[in-house]
This record gives sequence, C-alpha cells and structure tokens, in this order.
Amino acid sequence: MLIVEQKEETEIPDVQKIEQAVPGAVLKFLDITIEKVVTTTVEGSSPTTEREAVTATQQPVVIIIDLPEELQGMYDYKIVRMHNGVIDILPASLVDNGTRLRFETDRFSTYSIAYTEEQSSTVKGKSSRRRNTSVTSAETISSITAEGNLMKVEISRLSIYIEDSENINGMVPYYMEDNEENIVRFSAVADGELIWIADKGRTYLFKYNDKNYRDIEYHWAKNDILFTSARELFTGMSEGEFSPDAGMTRGMFVTVLGRLSGDNISSPAVSNFTDVLTDAWYASYVEWAAAAGIVNGYGNGLFGPEDEITKEQIALIINRFAKYTGLELNITSEGLTDILFDTKDIATRAEAAAVLKRFIDFYVVTEN
Repeated sequence: MLIVEQKEETEIPDVQKIEQAVPGAVLKFLDITIEKVVTTTVEGSSPTTEREAVTATQQPVVIIIDLPEELQGMYDYKIVRMHNGVIDILPASLVDNGTRLRFETDRFSTYSIAYTEEQSSTVKGKSSRRRNTSVTSAETISSITAEGNLMKVEISRLSIYIEDSENINGMVPYYMEDNEENIVRFSAVADGELIWIADKGRTYLFKYNDKNYRDIEYHWAKNDILFTSARELFTGMSEGEFSPDAGMTRGMFVTVLGRLSGDNISSPAVSNFTDVLTDAWYASYVEWAAAAGIVNGYGNGLFGPEDEITKEQIALIINRFAKYTGLELNITSEGLTDILFDTKDIATRAEAAAVLKRFIDFYVVTEN
C-alpha cells in the first residue's frame, strides 16, 4: 500500500540542505511510505491484519502521483529524496497530459517536488534547419522540456554524468509515454554535449543504457556496438554475446533501420515477398521498408531475408533510408568508404553498427 502525505516546510528536518540541492526551485514536500499489509485468517477466528512500513525495496518501484492543479504547467520537474541524511535528485516525467508525475525509487522517506515557474534553458542564436536549443544551466539536470526540435545539453550537467565513464556513448535521452520508456535513437555525443532530435514540448529524461557483451572487449568496433546497442537498435545474438564478426542478414539490417526510423510499424496481414512469412520476426520491418521504397528485393517476389547482406547492398539501402528521412547522404564524404570499400564482401554485424553510428552522427550533429 502506497501512502503519500503532504508536509509543511516546518516539519522537514535539514530543509536548507534540500533547498541547496536545487537552487532557485520551488519545493513541495511529501512523505512517501509503502506499507506491507499481511492478513492472517485462522479457521474459527476473525482475520487479523498487521502493517509494516517498508523503507527500501530490492527493485525500484514506479511511483505516479497526482499533481495539484496549481503545480501543473511548470518546468524542470525533479524529485528530491532525503533518505537517512543523504540527498538524491531523481528524474521525473510528466504523464497523463501533465496532470501526474512519474518517477522510480527504491527507498522511502522524505521527498520534495522541485520545479521552476520559468524555463531555465537558453536559446543560442545559431540558425539551423531545426530550432536548436542548448541547455547550459549551472545546476544538475535530470529532465528537461524541449523548447525546439534539436536539443543540446552539456553532459557534465546531467545528473547521470560519471566523469570517468568508459562508455559516454551509452548515455541516452528518453521520454515516457503510456508508462513506457522510449529511447531517442537519433541522439549522439559531440563536443561535450548530448544532442538529440526532439519533439517540442516533450519532457526528456536521461539514463545510461550500457550493454555488456563479453566478445567485444578488444574489438575495433566496440564503441560503435555499444553506441547502437544503447539505442536499442541491435540486440545480442545470445546471452552476453554480440557476435561482431558474424554476417549481417538482410532481414536484420532492415529491422535495425525500422527501429531507427521511429515509425509505428505493425505486423503485415500479407507479405509482398514469397520468402517472407507474415509471422517471421523481421516480416513487419521488411514490409515497412518495401512500402517506403527503401528496399525492392531481388525480383520474382523474393527478398532473401536470411541472406547475408553485402556492403554494396548496405550502401544502396542506407542511401534510400537517408532520402526517406529527408537527407542527401554522400557515402564518400561522410566517411563510410573505409567500411563499405570492398562492396561485394559480406558486411559483418560490427560493420553494420559502425555504418549506423556514423549515419546517426551525420544526421544529428553535422546536419544540424
């Protein structure tokens, strides 16, 4: 049982310490408790109920609280937790059209909702194909509402930032929708900033989405694999293994592009290719790519989803995908020729990951 009780500032110990953690923010204080309720029934006796306060859980618990009307429509919402004298700032996201606040925690005691009444980010004067918003706030950032369609945030300001992190590319923005995390796949790290394609008005949070593969530790494409895996474009071939030198199949490659597109891709009722069954794991992505003009197949109704893809085919397909997203991609100028040089050779999963990382960098950083 979740119990949320509003508290007055005078009831909160170390209130100044909490205020210092979020300078300039308005604070509303809560006491959040989880009670374990155990009801015992013995034959011939009335049931007995015992209640026990839970101060911590092994796994994070999702908390969704209603925002009073006077707290709705504010900016930079954060949750400040005071537990056993230690203060932590937790990312929070708005759900249900901004009427409720969602966050996760594994400890329960004093909490504060922090927010600002004005947007704290500033807009640079640089012109762009998209509106370019850069956040340079001096305080730690755990979430932000996008002012434009391209966002840039100094990574050292993010609450998840770890100075000596080996995999800075594992840092990704995400947003909540229907109580589900949605990672922004068109995101990159450049010049000390996390940059991503955003939806104006949407609230974004940040996380490390590191993947651990024991077979890439000394591989030349390690960073490319970690980058694309953090954005949930690739998954491992088996538990703890990426298989970087295995051939990439045509079905795999269009699946990755479908995930990157962000399109709402549904299962097909019928297949346009005789060798793509409608219940195959890649079927919806193959049909999406065909309908979008990204792939054509071999002819005679064949696509060859299990065939290993050549570098020549990747170059052709990635060019069509770029046009689908509104870009003109030059394989030579964008530094892909060193990967796709031997055009008739089979492309490995590692090479496909490297191509996609460079494409995302080009799309997010160079073009904006």
